[in-house]
Amino acid sequence: MDFTEQSNRYKLVMDAVRRYLLDREGNAEVRLPSEIQLANRLGISRAHVREVYRALCVFRVCESRQGEGTFLQKGSGRQFDDILPIIMSGIEFNAEEVMEVRRILEAGIAEKAAINRSPADVRALKQCLKKLESSSDYRELSAADHELHLIISRCCGNEILVQLMTLMAGVVQKTILEHWSMIASDSSRSLQEKLQEQHTELVEAIAARKPSIARAIAQEHVELVIRSLNQYKHIGSRSG
Repeated sequence: MDFTEQSNRYKLVMDAVRRYLLDREGNAEVRLPSEIQLANRLGISRAHVREVYRALCVFRVCESRQGEGTFLQKGSGRQFDDILPIIMSGIEFNAEEVMEVRRILEAGIAEKAAINRSPADVRALKQCLKKLESSSDYRELSAADHELHLIISRCCGNEILVQLMTLMAGVVQKTILEHWSMIASDSSRSLQEKLQEQHTELVEAIAARKPSIARAIAQEHVELVIRSLNQYKHIGSRSG
């Protein structure tokens, strides 16, 4: 699924939530349809509904109650309008600004992951490393890269960090996919090998519970990605 198609499906969910918000504004609380109910109604995957619901909960537009469902918070119209661009307008985001946010986030996330990671987390990270090592397809490489960083954020045990990382990755998904396409097409493989080396070192630091080292490697990794994105952007502008 390409970025535009995914974005359109998120928009379907957001439009449905907005209708509930407008129809019932002023009520004490509004219970949204379940993930599966809304997915069936819109003809989309339940995962797309789940991701939007989670994002809305992170920004306190909604509240998820175990065994009861997801509820719109009273007076949440203003917050909904404020976060709508974050969830829906990813294509318009400046990739460099998003990477700047990731630079700040990922260093702290890696440090916390090295403290809180579980054996299962380490196994999952090593599986991602294998995917990155064995694939030459840029789509698979991009997916494995995203999965690796998402697992690292989950190691922290902080759902807000997980959702922030998901949002940050989502808004530059198209750019990162194109970036991996250019990396994979480089016959020298020098950048791909360097990224793989950093990924391996980062996983090893997390596995060994070395937070300061994990933080330093994560920061170095994001710096390399930013430099590479700028380089490929420059090359693309010259070739265009």
